[in-house]
Amino acid sequence: MLRSMTGYGRGEAEGAYHRITVEMRSVNSRHLDVNLKLPPGCWYLEPAIRKEIQARLARGRVDVFVKWEPKTLDVEPLVEIHLGRARAIKNALDTLGREMGVEGKRGWELLLGLRELWELREPALEQEQEALMKALDMALNGLEEMRESEGWILAQDLRARAQWIQGRIWELKRRSPQILSSFIAKWKERVRLLAEEGNLEESRIEQEAAIWAEKLDVTEELVRLEAHLERFLKTMEEQTPVGKKMEFLLQELFREINTLAAKSQDLEMSDVAVSIKAELERMREQVQNLE
Repeated sequence: MLRSMTGYGRGEAEGAYHRITVEMRSVNSRHLDVNLKLPPGCWYLEPAIRKEIQARLARGRVDVFVKWEPKTLDVEPLVEIHLGRARAIKNALDTLGREMGVEGKRGWELLLGLRELWELREPALEQEQEALMKALDMALNGLEEMRESEGWILAQDLRARAQWIQGRIWELKRRSPQILSSFIAKWKERVRLLAEEGNLEESRIEQEAAIWAEKLDVTEELVRLEAHLERFLKTMEEQTPVGKKMEFLLQELFREINTLAAKSQDLEMSDVAVSIKAELERMREQVQNLE
């Protein structure tokens, strides 16, 4: 099954204290490139997230956004008081007061204003790993579904283009004997002209024959074109990611059609070769979107 590298997925899950949202989007890339954007304080979860993504995706640049928010504002955060700092500040203020001749108690307003003395700790995302992985699974499901849907559309287009090329190859194979006959007639005429000039030698005849035979013989290219195209269509049916394999097969198809076009001395065959090259180029653009 073909899958595109372009997709989007979103998942949401509730943990003990938080509502966690995971959004993912992917675009084309030669390899799997995962870019994570996680909330502060939960980078320890990165290996688990990467492992899950790598188990399900083979190629593409994947951006992952994790957001979390409290389920309710009624949850009381943990207040940590730095007693050591508080005592040190109190002793310093007492010393300052004695030195400056300032008496009296310092109020709570002063202590509350010293943010270094206390810290609010919300329940950490560390406690919500199960919910996070659930949201990630939902996002991956959505992403894969979109990639498969777009892959199906690409497969329909590629199959139609490949079948069109197959038809052109069959036409060229049928025309090859006619083309051969036409060029043999031209070669015989050339031999006749050389004979009239009195310059015909046995070695010259063999040389001319070899030149024309080389120009005419595109049978090997047609056979290889057909074989590569059949392999291309079979590869599309494989269940594993095949984007790189299909790119390689297209390179082989380009090599054969370029050789055929260079050897062809028939105008119609040259026109068909140009049309096939144009279709192969469109197929290459599509295959670059596949996983």
